[in-house]
Amino acid sequence: MNRRWMLKTHGDPLGRVRTFLGDVWQQLELDSLLVPNTDCGINQLELRRLDSPGQLHQVNPFQPLMTANTARYLPGLLNVCSDARMGVLLRPCEMRALVEMVKHDSLRLDRLFTICIDCLGTLPQDEYEWRAARKGSPGALAQEALQFARQGGIVPYRYRSACQMCFSPEAKGGDVNLHVLGLPARQYLLFDVGSEAVAEKLGLNMKSPVAKESLVLSEWDKAVATLVDRRIRARDRVSHSLAATLPDTTRDITEMLEGCGNCQECLKVCPICAVDFPDRRAGGHYADHEVARWLMSCDGCGMCEEACPEHRPLSAIFGHMRELLTEPSGYVPGRSLEEPLPLN
Repeated sequence: MNRRWMLKTHGDPLGRVRTFLGDVWQQLELDSLLVPNTDCGINQLELRRLDSPGQLHQVNPFQPLMTANTARYLPGLLNVCSDARMGVLLRPCEMRALVEMVKHDSLRLDRLFTICIDCLGTLPQDEYEWRAARKGSPGALAQEALQFARQGGIVPYRYRSACQMCFSPEAKGGDVNLHVLGLPARQYLLFDVGSEAVAEKLGLNMKSPVAKESLVLSEWDKAVATLVDRRIRARDRVSHSLAATLPDTTRDITEMLEGCGNCQECLKVCPICAVDFPDRRAGGHYADHEVARWLMSCDGCGMCEEACPEHRPLSAIFGHMRELLTEPSGYVPGRSLEEPLPLN
């Protein structure tokens, strides 16, 4: 589907998004919704499973902090809640990860409803805490992010390195995709849906979508294109500065991982590894083809870099290797559930 609808915010984009999520919850008859928990203090952004739309006042999807990839937790939750209809709120990199996890493990999504939201970028945790303290509350940071949504975010040079180099910050692939980039958030946002079935359940067939040639859509498209171009240039700068140390082959990455001893912290936080963990064989060696298969599906979330005790620039290293591996086939991680992995 390529239709988009307008969501008027009337000066309160966060409140309107919460109301919208509540409407989606009720119309799709969800039993629960998995969200980042932003109501538990500056140091404790964690995942939370909501059991009632009345709890949505705790949800702030625009908070510029990401301490875990939500997709990594979904296989376990889907097993525990196998008979329930569960919704999940995802950033674009988390949505890409979920698509790749399905390919690695045949994860079933028939009872999972995904809501993906444009990402305005996230800060390193220490930067986030410092800025939140200066602003007086974490919520003030989210308001600031929304204020500059039309410009594609604020202080991008302070973002986590993964966000600075993100190859696709726009919401897509979800059952519902909510757009804020390039838009006057205090006036309106945009959203689209993944299928006619969802459109029918949400009653969208009775509402007029935004005209394809409208200025509203061109503003969003322009903002996304500008943001992607900015991040490609940031990635090129980082790659240039690290040129002497970037890997050229899967064997280089494999040897790097083997040289880390028994650490595996980057693997433990990776959503792909949650369903397809590279096996360490006798002698402490990884199989090159398993490492390559993992890296081809890298969603670019950067949780590996956040977890690395050696503070290696893993977002750049793994991203560079992903591009080398996927360039011959033109494969893009998370683009489509129907697109098979180039390496099986």
